[in-house]
Order: sequence, then structure tokens, then C-alpha cells
Amino acid sequence: MKKLFVTIFTVAFLLVGISSTSEAATKTGWVKSAEHWFYYQSGHLYKGWLKSGNSWYYMDSSGVMKTGWVYVNKNWYYLNTTNGAMKTGWVNSGGKWYYLNSSGAMKTGWFYTGGKWYYLNSSGAMLTGWQTIGGKQYYLYPSGAMASNTTVSGKTIGSDGVVVLSKVDKALESLKSFGATVHSEIESDGGTLYNIQKGNINIGFFIARTSGQDEGYEIGFVTHTYTDLAVQLALDLGYNGTVDEIKSLINKQNGPFDIRWNTTPVQLTAQLTKAINDVASSGAIAKLQLSNEMGYVFNYYIFKNNQYIGQIYELDYLGGQISVNGNVQYADLLETVALDLGIPSTSDHLKTYVQKVINDPSYIDYGVNYQVRYSPANEVLVINWNL
Repeated sequence: MKKLFVTIFTVAFLLVGISSTSEAATKTGWVKSAEHWFYYQSGHLYKGWLKSGNSWYYMDSSGVMKTGWVYVNKNWYYLNTTNGAMKTGWVNSGGKWYYLNSSGAMKTGWFYTGGKWYYLNSSGAMLTGWQTIGGKQYYLYPSGAMASNTTVSGKTIGSDGVVVLSKVDKALESLKSFGATVHSEIESDGGTLYNIQKGNINIGFFIARTSGQDEGYEIGFVTHTYTDLAVQLALDLGYNGTVDEIKSLINKQNGPFDIRWNTTPVQLTAQLTKAINDVASSGAIAKLQLSNEMGYVFNYYIFKNNQYIGQIYELDYLGGQISVNGNVQYADLLETVALDLGIPSTSDHLKTYVQKVINDPSYIDYGVNYQVRYSPANEVLVINWNL
């Protein structure tokens, strides 16, 4: 009797199992169980991305339909919190706006839609207001759209959306990035002096004169330790030169150094024009540094291969004086420039005098109305004459 009972129970159990398996094999479509939605396809639990109707859904490794944010294959997606359908376009989540492209993947960084630029941070949230991105300042309206070709809070914004900084603002930004602090004061001539400190130690300054005859800039630092910073400030303030040219100006000064220039144009005479052209013909370039400032009628620096090699200037005091000076290896060029500018000498006599001084720096020709000096220590040749 006991054996018969066991046999009947076993058969009954197998019949129930067969019925259950048959029922599972016939499951298809959406099924809700224990507050979760599942999807069956030919009796098999579906996992991964699912297209149902016109919407996409994501079923996790347990087959559960996900909602809210999900991270799949290195991308974030947002699934409707009510029905699990994948969202595209703008989505507000937690009080912040996000943008999901046509594949549903969350966007970050700059993107263009509806004729406007927007910026989404690394977490995908849309930014608004003043933002510094890639070292440049932008203004994003409350809608997130980037401002362009307008003025906001007194700041001019260009067509590319970047705030157009003044030269001084650029310099101040560079100093801020360097970790320096700046204290400004107005000078008697109307210029502004900016004292630069690093760790409460004065390391340098720059001066900006942005109006009047002395419009221009000056930069100074206590040691060559700050050469790179000085170069950056010079470029920020509009110095007309390359990085290597600026460094060469600094390197020719021992200890503390400074660079001064203005933007006042000089009146080009026929003589000065010829001198500048002859410099160019030699493969060098003459760049105006100062005009009508500090007693200079003009002051040009000569560069070749991005290196400083000489100087041409005219002073307006004591009746006026012109000086042509530079590295002695460019003596021929210096002589040519001096002749262009009207030195009271013939070419032959000037060349002879220069060669004698190079051979003997103490040599002086008292029979001429100009001076030639040579310093072997720094290999500098100087030719001066009064007007």
C-alpha cells in the first residue's frame, strides 16, 4: 500500500511540473510580478534593450524592467519613471535639465540644437549664467542658450560666445591662474600700476596707460624666475612680438628686468622708412617699441630669427640724438642703418672708424661729429650722433 502511494504521488508531481513548464513556455509579452515588470518572448525571459511598440525599454540581468537613470555600455540613459520607456531630447531630473540624443544616450559638453548652443557639464546637467569653459568665459541664459553678439553686465560677448576681455583683464586672468595676487593704484599720469605678489612677496608689476599720448604698457619682475609669466603678460597686453623675441629681450638684461612699449604711431620720414626697409632686406625686422614717450621720438628693436640683435632710436632732448646699436656681428647692418638715418659721414669713413674701434675699443676719432663705441664684454657696437 505504501509503495502504491509513492508511485501515485510521483506521477502527480510530474504531471504538475509538465503543466507548469508548458505554461511558462507559452508566456509572451509583458508580465507583472511582485511590483516588477518582465517581458517574455516565446516563454523566455527577455534581457537587455527591448523594442516594444514605438518605445525602447531596458531589462536588467534579472529581466526586471528598469526606470530612471541607467548606465549601459559607458552611456547614461533615462527611462520614464512611470512606464520605463526610454526618453530622448530634453529631460528634467532632480530639478536639472539633461539632453538625450536620438539614441537615448546622455550628452555632455557643447552641443547645438534648435539653432542654439548649450553646455552640459560632465554629469550631463545643463549650465546657466557665467561659466568659464576651456579657459574662456561665456554667458548662458536661464534657458541654457549661449549668448553671442551682445553685452551682458557690461561685458562684450563676441559671435563665438566668448567674452571679449580687455588687455588688462587678460593679464589679470593670467596672474590669477599663476596664483598671484594683484594690488592696483592710480598713478599721477593717469596710468594704473598693478603690483604683483606671490605668497605676500612682491615679485613684479605692470603698468597700463590706456589713454593720452603715453598710451602703452610696462612689465617688470625682480628675477628671471618669472620669465615665462612676463612673456604671457606681454602677449596679453598686446606686445608686438613672438615668445622667443620677448625672451631675448629679457635675457639681455641681468637681474631685475623690464619691457616697455606704447601703441602710439610714429611719423615715418623717408630716412626712417629706408632704414626699416634695409633692415628687412637683411632678413631682420625692426619693431617699434616707443614713440613720443620718455624722450624718445622713436625707439625700434631689431630682431633676427626671433632674437634681439639691435636697436635704433632718436631722442628729442639736447637738440636731438640718434643711436644705432647692437651685436657687433651685425656691424655692416648697423652701418647701413646709420647712413640711412643721416649720420654725418661717408660710408668708407664710417666703416673704417668702426673697424678701428672694434680692434681697439679705446680708439676715438676727434675729427668727426659722431661717436663709435664698442664693448667687448657684451659684444655691443654703438654708433651715436647729434642732430
